[in-house]
Amino acid sequence: MTKTEFTFNNTSELQEGIKKGSITSVEIVNHYLDKIQRLDSNLHAFVEVYADEALNAAKAADTMRSNGLLLSPLHGLPIAIKDLIDIEGRVTTAGSPLNREVKNSSADIVNLLKKAGVIVIGKTHTVQFAFGAWGNNEHMGTPKNPWNLKMHLTPGGSSSGSAVAVASGMVPLAIGTDTGGSIRVPASFCSITGMKTTVNTISTKGIAPLSDSLDTVGVFAKDAAPLLDLFKILSSSEFEKNYEFQTSNFELSKLRMGRLHPDELNGVSPDVIHAYEQSIEKLIELGVVVETINMPFKFEAVAKVSSVIMLAEAATEYGELAKDLTKPVDSSVRPRLIAGTQLTATEYVSAIRAQSAMKQEFAKATAGLDSILTPSSVCTPIPVEAANHDRPPVRYTRLFNLLDMCAISIPIGFDKDDLPIGLQIGGRTNDDEKILLIAQQIQSLTNYHKTYPKGMQFY
Repeated sequence: MTKTEFTFNNTSELQEGIKKGSITSVEIVNHYLDKIQRLDSNLHAFVEVYADEALNAAKAADTMRSNGLLLSPLHGLPIAIKDLIDIEGRVTTAGSPLNREVKNSSADIVNLLKKAGVIVIGKTHTVQFAFGAWGNNEHMGTPKNPWNLKMHLTPGGSSSGSAVAVASGMVPLAIGTDTGGSIRVPASFCSITGMKTTVNTISTKGIAPLSDSLDTVGVFAKDAAPLLDLFKILSSSEFEKNYEFQTSNFELSKLRMGRLHPDELNGVSPDVIHAYEQSIEKLIELGVVVETINMPFKFEAVAKVSSVIMLAEAATEYGELAKDLTKPVDSSVRPRLIAGTQLTATEYVSAIRAQSAMKQEFAKATAGLDSILTPSSVCTPIPVEAANHDRPPVRYTRLFNLLDMCAISIPIGFDKDDLPIGLQIGGRTNDDEKILLIAQQIQSLTNYHKTYPKGMQFY
């Protein structure tokens, strides 16, 4: 297959091409394996690539479809998964050189992907123990943001490798996890679409934990269109029954959305604010009712409560390891894990109670709204060495983890240095499909999700 034969513009066209028989899964997998081979030595997105297994799975998918069997709308397409997720017979590093145990079973979501005929093409790098929003990893390497190859810019974390793999066109789809922004920040920094699902909507069994209360599985693609199919696969073992979901009556102009008060944007990059305000104005022009939210608490309070919960639960998993100074724990990760071991039971219980109260207060303050709009990050990508791990770019993302809500980041432009900016669309608990539809409709009116890093066209 030559490059000129691969003329599909997006994942939806790939899906249609497979359905019509104009392209095979083997051709698709070979295309992406070639891109990984050419690009990843520079980008460092992948921990492992499963070339032989992926090609065998592609051949099986082609055989099944030739016999009239289509397992799901994503049957035969490749996907990359974050290296927190267990695959039988493979190591899960969780971003740490310490983890070399071969797993004897696969995570629930891997089994669901296989059941749907989706092909796992490899595992992607993560921040150590998924504990960081900039994307840095001292011991296993930090993936390079593809939007500026002259500098090593932050890819966003902790799902850094998955975001870079999608942004650079090495895969059409990827899986990440999100505890406070670990999907939406990388999506914003890499100009792709990334969704954090509602807590417990997708099983986390077989996934290395960071914070049991806040961890969620999420999904990446260049645009939101294929993510509804992927969400349905991952969120239900009976996914084949769910594809009758109707979108024809969904109209953007009938929605009510919330925006932040200007005071809540203090300290945010001016270019990010400008893109955020422009996006809102375009929605208003389309007939969307946009109301300013009177926040019932400060984002600083969100940071305090979510940090106590996350630190305490992360320390339960990795605190003793962090105390052993002979072990290779990243310098940005060790002090926070040790701080978690020093929290008291009273502090943790108080944070859990505060979380419950905040859920009620925020629900009351946003009653009647279909979604909440915020910037995805307070800034655009910065040099890796400039990352301040005590001040992660998660002011707005961790709100939706703490309150058991869902949220998606979509690209909405670029700053003065041509670096990506994202818009976060937040939804209520279990409104995952609604925010996916909102994202799809917004993207049907924009072209930002069709823009790619130089020399890395997606298809």
